[in-house]
Amino acid sequence: MRRCPYPIAIAAVVAFGQLVGRPVLGAADGLKLLADLEYTESDSSIEDTETHEVTDSDSTRTSQTYHLDISQRLYPNLLLEVGGVMDTDFTKIATGTGTTESRQWTARPFVDLRLATPTIQAGTAYRKTEVKDTATGTPTVRNFLDEYTGELNLRPADLPQVSMNYTRLQARDEPETSDSVNELFTLRSRYQWRELALNYDHSRATNEERIADASSTTQVDSGQMSYGHGFLDDRLAVSFGGRVDRSVVTTGGSGAILLPTATPGSPFVFSGAAAAISDPLSLTPDDFQPFVVGSNAVNIGRSGGLVPVGIGLDFGFATEASTLRVPIRADDTVPNLMGQVAAIAGSFTWRLFVSDDQEDWHEASIAAVAFDMIFGRFEITFAEPQNAQFLHLVVTPTLIPTAPTTIYIAGLQALRTLPGGTGAKLESLGQNYNLRAQYRVSDRTTAGYDLNYQRLESSPGDHRREILNNGVNGQHRFNDIYTGSARLVQSETRETDREDESSTYLTTALRGIYLPTFSQTLTYGAVYRQEAEGRSHTHSLVLRNNAELYEGWSMNLDLGGSRGESAEGESLGSRFVRLGTHLVPNRKTNLDFNYAATWSARSGQETHLRQEGAAQLFVVPLPTLSLFAGVTVEDDEAREGPVDVLQNYSVGWLPFPDGTLQFSVAYGEILRSDGEETKSFSPTVRWQVFTGTQVTVQYSSGTIKTVDEVRDFTTLTANLRLIY
Repeated sequence: MRRCPYPIAIAAVVAFGQLVGRPVLGAADGLKLLADLEYTESDSSIEDTETHEVTDSDSTRTSQTYHLDISQRLYPNLLLEVGGVMDTDFTKIATGTGTTESRQWTARPFVDLRLATPTIQAGTAYRKTEVKDTATGTPTVRNFLDEYTGELNLRPADLPQVSMNYTRLQARDEPETSDSVNELFTLRSRYQWRELALNYDHSRATNEERIADASSTTQVDSGQMSYGHGFLDDRLAVSFGGRVDRSVVTTGGSGAILLPTATPGSPFVFSGAAAAISDPLSLTPDDFQPFVVGSNAVNIGRSGGLVPVGIGLDFGFATEASTLRVPIRADDTVPNLMGQVAAIAGSFTWRLFVSDDQEDWHEASIAAVAFDMIFGRFEITFAEPQNAQFLHLVVTPTLIPTAPTTIYIAGLQALRTLPGGTGAKLESLGQNYNLRAQYRVSDRTTAGYDLNYQRLESSPGDHRREILNNGVNGQHRFNDIYTGSARLVQSETRETDREDESSTYLTTALRGIYLPTFSQTLTYGAVYRQEAEGRSHTHSLVLRNNAELYEGWSMNLDLGGSRGESAEGESLGSRFVRLGTHLVPNRKTNLDFNYAATWSARSGQETHLRQEGAAQLFVVPLPTLSLFAGVTVEDDEAREGPVDVLQNYSVGWLPFPDGTLQFSVAYGEILRSDGEETKSFSPTVRWQVFTGTQVTVQYSSGTIKTVDEVRDFTTLTANLRLIY
């Protein structure tokens, strides 16, 4: 088997540490030990609401996690770390039809060598993962992953900074169904001289699927420049920059291969009313917001409740994709999280929706869903490739009582499938240039201009896409109360085999600050579009009011509406009112209330009303006791069915918050008008026996009721954690 020379070369650089320090063996030795032992016992009863057939099941789960980390400072600047993690997980499930047992064993040893000096940082590491799965009635499956990494960072004074990284991943399984090798080398250079910044990035990735007989090589080169300077005593600020990206992808072999999409896309999450996502085809851009990496926005664990969650990608333009990878965020507080997710991977419900404008959605079929425990991610394969600007993945959290409470989605990656046997070569060249100038006319007035030009060329097919944006803006402070601003943008798009498109955007705003506690903003917006389907236009007017009525009592009121005409000649119109208030009458009580009503109309249709209201009350009558109540109501005349009501109640009790023995009680209740509900009662005892020794016992019982079934469950979990 061919071994890549990069780790060896970087290890040689690390050995150069003999010249930068004297040996001081044992000066900074470190030892870390962790043992996590957990036992879970669960009983559940499931009644089919149609046939009233009852299915009882009992399950037990025993898991052990051991973590060892030994560090040895070989030289003042050279650190060696060795260690590993071992997990064992045994699950037994008994039902009326029989008993099944499954056992999972995981080992992850590693060795890591690091050099750190003021101008040179280098390192090389080796990590191995082995997973063995055994279950009743199925053959034993083993998965292996070998990971080699190396890095070298140069930080010379007054010279370009250079970083090099290398990763090699070799994954295989037994019985042999897959055997892949992935290599990635990256080179980055950064240089800053006064207001001038120069960056260069190079990456080369190879992927070899040995059993499928498929391979690919992707090489990307990117150069970036930016400059900004102030003139006329800094009254005029000018900045400009540019970026050029070149990508070459070659494929080989007789089998098909997965590659990242032409553009990675920007992730977004569903953020609208809980009832809205029950009908994903009716969602609009207002129901989404950008996804923040590392956030807890998308939880598909047991505490996710009955309401589905959504995460998607915006590619910027129609892009072909055939697969989505959904990575799960690692959590060291949950023993063997990936193993637990793998055991319940089939309990999630996934749906895929595609759109070109985030308003007209279509559901696409999913062919297969698989969870890769080695890489910690779901892989969603489409029944057929989709070519759209927006992809929205909707998933219903698991209802299994023994599932982890929280399972957070870490992001989303789209891939495309290239057929085998073609020896394809895909090339693309992207260019992006921008210019910005801002001039301070007086202490009251500023004016500015900005330009952005984008060009993307790809082959085969000689496809080309160009976007040119020109914008002007201005702001003027009339007096101590009123400030006005305006912005006008002209956008033109040219694309191969498509008619030219253009858009004009106008936004004006007038803000008045009458009192330190009261302000208003009046905003007018207009959009004119010339597309292949025809011309369209939209006009909107919004008045926002913000007031601090008293200390601890704030309120906002929005009034507005819009009118327009689509490219097909259809008249569109809407008006809305939004009211919100936040009240803190004392340090123990918080009250939030929000209400929104929207009247929408289309040509030839009656005006329909959509109303949403929410109220939340959070009270802490005692330092050890907290109470929460929340109600959400939604009524949409465009949808059939009754008014949707979601109620949520919870109680938390922590009688010994500062002692080594902590006891807490939580009660939660979620009710929906369609009959779905969740009720749970969970007392928890946590005892800090000694420093580094903690015992946790948690009992939970409850009922989960859906349209199809009623599930009663009780779960007891005992955990012992030892840290040294």
